[in-house]
Amino acid sequence: MTAYIWMFLLIAIAIISFILGMTFLVLDLQKPKSKWHIGMFLTDIALLVTFFISSAGAVYVYLLFQKQIEFFS
Repeated sequence: MTAYIWMFLLIAIAIISFILGMTFLVLDLQKPKSKWHIGMFLTDIALLVTFFISSAGAVYVYLLFQKQIEFFS
């Protein structure tokens, strides 16, 4: 795969994971506090971590395009 495809794929993953993470978080927070437990927030946390990792990957690929950083420098 070319680097452009990787960048757009990482951006798409970031957008989808951010939207899903926020949606699940809002739905979980609307439940009564007596039903809250850490397990129900693990999906939200995993999706938001995926968002940050894929966003960082997209920025890294973009900087590689701009020749502002070198691979293995």
